[in-house]
Amino acid sequence: MKWLIRVSAGIAVAAALMAGIVYTRAHFDHEAAVESMNRGELRVARVKLRKYLKVHSHDDQARLLLAEALVTDGALVAEDSAFDALEQLGRIRDESPVAAEARLRAARLQLFILNEASTAEDSLAASVALAPDSHEAHYISWRLLGLTGRADFCEPHFWGTFESGPIEQRGARLREWYMSQFAPRTSNIDLDRRMGFLGVTEPASPQAELRRLNSFRSRQADSAVLQAAVARWYLNEGVPRRALTVLQETVDSANGLESPFFVVTLIAVHMELGNFDEAGQYFDQWPKPREGFEYWKWAGHIADEVRRDRESAAAAFDKALAIWPGPVDWSLRFRRAQCLARTGKSEEAASERARAAEIEKLMEKDVHLKIRNALSQLDNPQELGTLVEFYRALQRPREVKAWTEYIESLRQ
Repeated sequence: MKWLIRVSAGIAVAAALMAGIVYTRAHFDHEAAVESMNRGELRVARVKLRKYLKVHSHDDQARLLLAEALVTDGALVAEDSAFDALEQLGRIRDESPVAAEARLRAARLQLFILNEASTAEDSLAASVALAPDSHEAHYISWRLLGLTGRADFCEPHFWGTFESGPIEQRGARLREWYMSQFAPRTSNIDLDRRMGFLGVTEPASPQAELRRLNSFRSRQADSAVLQAAVARWYLNEGVPRRALTVLQETVDSANGLESPFFVVTLIAVHMELGNFDEAGQYFDQWPKPREGFEYWKWAGHIADEVRRDRESAAAAFDKALAIWPGPVDWSLRFRRAQCLARTGKSEEAASERARAAEIEKLMEKDVHLKIRNALSQLDNPQELGTLVEFYRALQRPREVKAWTEYIESLRQ
């Protein structure tokens, strides 16, 4: 019996020694991987990190490092290394201290390498949920919305970017914010060139925008948002029947009615085609939460043009006008004035028409040429005063404050 105890004890000691050896070797593998990364020996780093992670599978920092070693190696096929890196990043649990960073890195790969805009959006939402003050997650979310035809939806991410970013970048960010709202097509030139949708010297164009949207859709054909983005392009270009064809491919097969952007595009297309009953039916199917500029704008249009309830229409338009980009939508304000007049509120209607006319003048070409000239001189406080005046006229105190503070910083 004693010999059995001795043998068992010997086995236990040997096992402990072996575990110690494996653990020590793994530690050396990690150190060697870091050194290899620093020397640019990415293949060696990957081999060492994979060996290390077999022993320390919960070391999420090492997993981040392995993902980096995969995507920064120009000798690898970009898409293959991106998929491999995403598999590593996906193993990092939400409870990990580096989970927000892992989701952000996944979003970069999904958007910029794989052109999977819808999946990237999900990853960014997860990153922001884990780290609400993440500057880069907000910034890429803002840009992604612009790339998918949803510049009107990006205000929260702009302010998230602006307030969490370095002070020295605030002038550039404010300029980007203006361009994304008042010249959305040209605001994407940098990313379109980086992602191969636009040639080095090719100017921004509707055709380049469609190439981008079709590329995104081809990679994720089951995405209702991306189908709606392509349909919205055709609608904006004056081809509503083609837009409807695109939407009909999705409405029954991809849970399109669960996406507010898909539903609002469907409503807009049917209204453009004069299919008022269909537009009203789809509006009634708007998914929850029922809120935001687009919801209240179309609540007003349906109430006014389909159901002839001008009082409800005026109330809905009023809510829409308070939410960006409502403050610059002078045509919607004119529409509200008409509804007010038809309900006998002539004084309020006259006031609304006057305000609509003021905003319409602010949208004229010469006003924006002056603004763009000022934006080309971010170091010129006097010229940048034009932006303060512009946003003050729009009754946008947050932009007024941001531009005023930036101008004051230049004068210090």
